[in-house]
Parts: sequence; structure tokens; C-alpha cells
Amino acid sequence: MIFPDIKAFKYHMREYAVLKKCMWKIKKTDPTRAYLKCKNKDCKWEVSARKLSTEHTIKVRTCNLKHTCPGLKKHKNPMCNSEFVKDYMLKKLGFSDEVPSAKRIHKEHIWPRFGVEIPKWLAAEAKTLILAKLHGTFEESYTKIPSLVKEVMNMDSENICSFTKSIDDAGANRF
Repeated sequence: MIFPDIKAFKYHMREYAVLKKCMWKIKKTDPTRAYLKCKNKDCKWEVSARKLSTEHTIKVRTCNLKHTCPGLKKHKNPMCNSEFVKDYMLKKLGFSDEVPSAKRIHKEHIWPRFGVEIPKWLAAEAKTLILAKLHGTFEESYTKIPSLVKEVMNMDSENICSFTKSIDDAGANRF
């Protein structure tokens, strides 16, 4: 298998681990290679990938996908964290799709696809990450206020509103 970069390789392997109800740890990684091994030290499962010297892609070089360990509990997998759920949902959502509620993320997307129970807080955290990725964070939005104020003030010369900015005792901007 070939991947565009190490990040894509790791994401694919995380999705594999969630689907197969197993966990891996990184033995060694850098921008040109990655060695993954089962978290159970007695298990022989391992995968290695390297950057191809002639291209800018990552290729799986060796893999032993046969687990010799019992795996994880039936419906639990720490590999299915909020970052994973966010990335999965962003791939699944269309441009104009509404971001589902935390409950729907679990019931309609994660459970049917992976058979993994995720806590409500994890689904809510994933939703927050999805919204931040799609619309920006509060901090990013806050930095745009001065340009918004200028636009509002330029819209109508007979504006009855005014905007002021000051810095409070903690050094934060106040409008």
C-alpha cells in the first residue's frame, strides 16, 4: 500500500486498529518512516513503512497483520479518540452538511461503522473539533473584529453606533 505521507499512513492504521479492535504503539517514527507494533508485547503484529527514495510517497515495506494476542474488550478502543472521530467525520461530511449532535455522531456514525462505544464527552469534544476545523476557533474569530468594525463603520456615514477598544487589567482586548 502507498500513502501520501506518514500522517495518512498513521490515520489508516488507526482506522484499521479501531475496526479490528486492537491497539498499536509507535516503535519509531519520523517524516520518512514509521514502525508500529501491537501494544501487547508478546504479540507478533507489526507494520513498517518508509518513504520511497524516487517519490514523495510512503510505502508499506513489511507487515505481519496476524495478532497472537486476544485483542481488546468487545466495544472499547482507546484508539478511537476525539481526533480520530473528528478526522473520520470530516471525511464523511459533505461541504453543506450540518454537523450532527454528539449523540448522533456516536449512534449514526461511529457505532454502525466501527462497533465502538464512545463516551458522550468524547463525541462532544469531537464535534467541537469539527466545528473549529470548519468555521475556525473563537480566538481566530476574535482577531477579525477590528476589520468587521471598519466594514460596519464604512457602510453608512450616518451610523449611530460607535465602537471602542481598550485593554483590561489582564491585558485582554475589550470592545
